[in-house]
Amino acid sequence: LFLVNPGIPSNVPTTVDVSLRLPTVPPTFIPAIHLCSHLHIYLYAKKHIIAASSSDSIGCGWLQRDEDSFILESGSFLWTNGPISSQASELGFILQVLHFLSSNGSITFYSVRSYASLYEQFSGSSPERRARFPCYLLWMAIHEQIVTLCINCSFHTIAKVSTDPYLSRCNTLVDSLSSNDHSFSFNSLMDFPPFRRLLVVSLCNGVPLVIDPVGYWRNFMDMRDFFDLLNLSRFAPLRSSYSSIDWD
Repeated sequence: LFLVNPGIPSNVPTTVDVSLRLPTVPPTFIPAIHLCSHLHIYLYAKKHIIAASSSDSIGCGWLQRDEDSFILESGSFLWTNGPISSQASELGFILQVLHFLSSNGSITFYSVRSYASLYEQFSGSSPERRARFPCYLLWMAIHEQIVTLCINCSFHTIAKVSTDPYLSRCNTLVDSLSSNDHSFSFNSLMDFPPFRRLLVVSLCNGVPLVIDPVGYWRNFMDMRDFFDLLNLSRFAPLRSSYSSIDWD
């Protein structure tokens, strides 16, 4: 026989303070790019310490000017997930901007990093050597976007941030970032079908990635989505209940 005392000790609180305010979520990053005959985009990324975080983050500032050197738009974001590096954040931004362009578009990117020589080495390398490049997936997605849409894309290297007023502005934008500002995720790039298709092909070929492949495959709940991603049109008429994937 067990006796239970239903009383509550006096030192145990009987009320709970509940905040009606939900946690703030950083807004989705969509750069306000002005489309024109030729785009001039400046970008600069570096490590950025967030007061509320115990680890360093990567902040990236960007700016668009017109042919008359007037600033059209500028902004900044925190780079999260995937390869956490200054180069990866800039390449991720470059890839997103390229998705705004139509066929035969024209654009120049300005950075302190020598992307012109890096892209020349990448595009001129064999598939085996490309896979060993840092940020391989980002470079490959950029390359495919440029080739597929016949984009006139050039990269201009600036020696020092302090010698260029536009990059200096980008640097200032990074310094002003907080944890509540825009964040840009490597994983969000997988919303672009070409990038997702490239990722699947890389997984199948054993290319080392920076994401958990098991977790990625489990995102597919319908086999038809997988067929569509790989352009397997002959499986398009599939309509049976067996298209559902049970990973358990």
